[in-house]
Parts: sequence; C-alpha cells; structure tokens
Amino acid sequence: MKTAEEIYNESPTTWLAAHEDLGSLLADEDYWVENGFWDTRDESLEPVTCFLSAFFIISNPDHERYDEQFSRLECDFEAVTIHSDTCHAGHLEPEGEAGRVVLLPVEIDTEKLKSIIPDIVFDIHQLK
Repeated sequence: MKTAEEIYNESPTTWLAAHEDLGSLLADEDYWVENGFWDTRDESLEPVTCFLSAFFIISNPDHERYDEQFSRLECDFEAVTIHSDTCHAGHLEPEGEAGRVVLLPVEIDTEKLKSIIPDIVFDIHQLK
C-alpha cells in the first residue's frame, strides 16, 4: 500500500489545482476569487495568512459516515477542500480511495485531524 505522502509526492500539481506547491496556491488570488473562497474586499481573509494547517488525506468514500465526517470538518472547523479525486493507494481495490487536500484556519496536527474524521481516514500527510 502507498502512503498519503507517496501519493501526494507523485504529482503535487494534481492535488493543488495545477500549482507547483502549496505556497503558490495560497498566493494565487485569482484561484481563490474564481472559486468563491475569497472576497478581495475583505483583506483579513487573505488565504496566504488565514490557513494555518494543510493536509493531504486518503479516505474511504464508501464509508457510511464519509459525508457526515467531512461535512463536520468543513462546517465545525471551517476546512476548505482544494481538490478531491480518486487515488489508488491499495486500501480499496479496484475502485480506489478518495484523495484530497484540506486547508484549515487553525493549527492542528495529524492526530487531532484523525480524531475529527476517525472512521473514514486511511492516511494523512501534513503539508503545513
């Protein structure tokens, strides 16, 4: 089986909306405005400074609590998903798993993130 770090490092641009690295994504004002994440009139919400944690997550999209736990992450912790797609880490064959980059406006570590989405996560790679 492949780890989240291995999957992410195979093609970071796949998971970062065609950006070479997380820093360039966070600095791309056009991306944030075009995708409805940022209103340029409110400088206090600038993506470069408001996201304190970033992760690449491999999860089980077939789990009965998948939608519930990601909704909780997005609603209760104000997480933003940059890109979600199928990846093949070896946990679910042949369908594959869900891979996604998640940004949070709070500093948390992988253990805290696992406690928020315990039933659906296979592996996590911390990017920031």
